[in-house]
Amino acid sequence: ASSTTAAASAVAQTYPHVVVQGYLSARLCRCGPTGTLPPALQRCVDSLFAPTRAPGQPPIALRADTLAAAEPVLSLDGLAELTDPASLRAQLVRFFLSRLTGRALSSAALQTLVAQYGRDGPVAEALPSEGNPGECVGQASQTDRCIDARGLAAFLSDFLRGAPEASQFFLTASAQATSPPTTADDGGPGDKVCFAVAQALVACGWDLNGERVRHATRAAAQASMAYDAWSLEQDMQLVWHTNVAGRAMHLPADRLSDCEQHLSQAERAQAEFAALASADAADLRLRCGMLVRLNTLVAPLLYLSNLQSPLPGTSGRVLSDGRALLLYTTKASFVNTVLDATVQRREPNGPELSLDPLQTVGRGLTNSNGGVATTANAARTNGARLGDGGSPVSSGSAAAAAGPGPGPAAAAMGVSESQFMQVLLQLENIDPALLRVPLASGGDPVFPVNVRLSGEHVQGTSGSFRDFLVRMARELQMGVVPLLMECPSAAVGRNVGKHVLRPGPPSFPVVKMLETFGAILGIALRADVPMPLDLLPCFWKALVGQPLDAADVAMADKLTADRLARVEQVATEQELAELVDELGLSFACRSLDGSSVVDLTPASNKAGGEAAAVTWSRRREYVAAVRRHRIDELQNATRMAAIRRGLSTLVPLYVLSCMSWYDMEFRTCGQPTVNLAFLKAHTMYQVGLTENDAHVVFFWKALEAFSQDELRMFVKFACNQERIPSTCPCQDGRTQAHVPPYPMKIAPPADDSGPPDSCFIRAETCLFLIKLPQYSTQAITNERLAYAIHCRDDLLSN
Repeated sequence: ASSTTAAASAVAQTYPHVVVQGYLSARLCRCGPTGTLPPALQRCVDSLFAPTRAPGQPPIALRADTLAAAEPVLSLDGLAELTDPASLRAQLVRFFLSRLTGRALSSAALQTLVAQYGRDGPVAEALPSEGNPGECVGQASQTDRCIDARGLAAFLSDFLRGAPEASQFFLTASAQATSPPTTADDGGPGDKVCFAVAQALVACGWDLNGERVRHATRAAAQASMAYDAWSLEQDMQLVWHTNVAGRAMHLPADRLSDCEQHLSQAERAQAEFAALASADAADLRLRCGMLVRLNTLVAPLLYLSNLQSPLPGTSGRVLSDGRALLLYTTKASFVNTVLDATVQRREPNGPELSLDPLQTVGRGLTNSNGGVATTANAARTNGARLGDGGSPVSSGSAAAAAGPGPGPAAAAMGVSESQFMQVLLQLENIDPALLRVPLASGGDPVFPVNVRLSGEHVQGTSGSFRDFLVRMARELQMGVVPLLMECPSAAVGRNVGKHVLRPGPPSFPVVKMLETFGAILGIALRADVPMPLDLLPCFWKALVGQPLDAADVAMADKLTADRLARVEQVATEQELAELVDELGLSFACRSLDGSSVVDLTPASNKAGGEAAAVTWSRRREYVAAVRRHRIDELQNATRMAAIRRGLSTLVPLYVLSCMSWYDMEFRTCGQPTVNLAFLKAHTMYQVGLTENDAHVVFFWKALEAFSQDELRMFVKFACNQERIPSTCPCQDGRTQAHVPPYPMKIAPPADDSGPPDSCFIRAETCLFLIKLPQYSTQAITNERLAYAIHCRDDLLSN
C-alpha cells in the first residue's frame, strides 16, 4: 500500500472524485474492485464528486457549520434511512472524515479542515433530482468558505505525503475528539486511505506505481498482439515474471490483476528478463492477460493428452514442449488433481517407519548451529582436482580426497548406520500403493507413512514425519549416503552448498539407494511438505526431462567452463598454443568428481592409445567434446532413471512432462527463506492471548531481529520443518482453509511451573504450537528464544 503514495498525490489533483469515491466504494460499502454503490448513494456521490459541472452550475460543496450539524453515521443502514438530500451529502462527508481519522470529529476540527482546504466563492448546497441527475433541487448559492471534492482530495494527498497541514487537522481532531466510532475498520488511518486510493486508481486504469497504461484504441491493442510482434522467449520470460510476482504477493499467478503486473526498470535490466527490456507497459499487460487466458483454455487439455508422446505435433508433445508458457498455478492444479485421483489409501493408520535417532548422536549429523552440516570442505577439494589435461591444479592429496566415496560424515558413521538405510530396508517391505494418500490438508493430514522415533515419547504424527524428511535431506547432502556431492564450483566460491548427483555407473546397492531417494521425493510430494534440499537446476532438469546446456556446466563446474571459454576466445594459433601449454590441455578430461580421467579423443583419431592434443583445427571439437561430457555427467541418465523409478511408485511420471525444473524444485523443496510477515499473518492466538499483549510483542520483535538462518532454526523448533510454504489457499479469497503446517498458534504454558521469567519456551511441533511464557522484558524473551532454537536438535536435553 505504501507504493500508492506518490501516485495518489498526482492523481488526487487531477481526478479528485476518483480518490474520494474510491474510498467510499471500498470502505463505506465494503465493495471489491468491481463493486458498486447502492443506487441512491451512487447518485449522491456522483453529484458531490462529479469531475465536471453543467455551465453556470456552482460547484457542490459543504460549509463547516453544515458538516458540524450532521451527526456522524456509523453504518450503511443509518445512511439508507436518511431522506433529506443535503443531510445525506453532509453525512457522507462527515462519515468519510470520521472513518479516516478513526474518531468522531468536533466542530473545531471541521473548521480547521475547511480553513486549510476550503475555497471561497459561490457553491451549491443541493443534489440532483431523482428523475434527472443533471438537475439540482433546493439549490442555494453561498459565499462562505466551503470544502468540495477537490479540497478533500488535496487533503488526502497531503495526508499520504505526511504534510504538516494534514497532520494539524489530525491533531485538532484528536484533541477535540469525542467517542471513537463503534464500527471502525481494522488498521490505522494510513492503511484505510492507501487501500481506498489503490481501489480508486485501479478503477480508473491506474496501477500501483502511478502509471496509467492503456491502448488508445482497440485496433492498437490488437496490433500489439500480432503473431510476429512477440517472440517465444518474450512470452516465456513474461510467464516467469508473472509466477515471480504471484509468489511475491503470496497469490496464485492467475489471480493477479492488471495493476499488479509491473516490470520495474531494475527488473528490465536483469538477464532473466532481457527480452522484455524494451517492451511497452501496456503491451506487457495485455500480453500477460492473453497468456493467462491461454492457460485457462489449455488447462483441460492436460488431462486429455499424452504428455510423454514422442511424436511431434501431437497435443501432448506440444504441451510438453511449451511447458514454459504454462503458469505454475495451471501445472500445480493439474498435478494436485492427478495425485488425488491416484489415491489408494485414505485411512490415517498406514505403514509405519521406525527410526532410532540415537544411532546418529555424536556422529556429525548437525553442525554447531543446528543446521545442515554439508560436506563443503570435502567438496571444495574437487576444485583442487587435476586439470582437464592431467596437470595438477592443486595438491594430489586433495584430489584424492575428492573421490566418489562417502564424505567425512560417512567416515564417522557408516552408511549402514544411517537413518536413510533404516528407511530403505523398511520401505522394501511396504506396498507402494499404501503410500499413495491424498494431498495433505487441514490440521491433521494423512501422511504416506507414520514415523515412530524409538526411545522418544511423541504424540501425533506430523512433527515426527516432518523431522524424518529433514533428516533424510541432511544425510543425503552430508555425504552419509554417497549419492550427492557438492558441485565443483564451490571450490571457487560459486554455488557453495549446492549439490549434484555423483557421476559414474552405479553399483546394485547404489541403485537401491537411488530408488529409495526417488521414493522419498514422492513421499514429500504426496505430503506437500517442503524438503530442504539444495540441488542445482541440472538435477531438476534431468528429473523432468528438460535438456541441459552450457549454462548448467558453468553453474556446476566453473573452472571447466572458464577453460572452455578461454579456448573459444583465442584469436590466433599462437595464443592457443600458449594456452595449451599453460593449462596442459588435451582430449583427456577428468571426471566431475575428480576420480578418473576420460579420453574424449574420437576413435578415428586415436593413435598409440594417448589422448589427442588440442590443435588449432580441432579446438572447437575439443570444446564441444568436453562440454558434452560434462552435460552427460550432470544428466547422469543411469542414476536419474533409478530415481525416477522410485518416484513412480508414488507419483505418475507423466505429470513431470508439464513441469519445468523450477516448478519441480519449488513444489518439492519450497523456498529457503522465511517470510516473517506471512508467518505473522497466519498466526492464531489462543487461551485469551492477543497480538497486543506485551510478551507477544516482545516475541515478534525478537523474531524480527533474527537472520534467515535463525528464522529457519525457529521454524524447525516450532514445527520440525526447516522450510514452510509461502503461499496459502486462504490468500486468494476462494477458501478459508490453510495449508499445513499453518496456522502457527501461540498459547500460554499449560501448567504453572513457577515465575514466567524462569520458564522456557516449549513447542508442540505436530500442532505448530508455541507455548510462550509471559516474559517481563524484551531481553529475557530474546535470551529464551535464542536458547530454544539452538538446543532444539539436542536429543538428550529433554
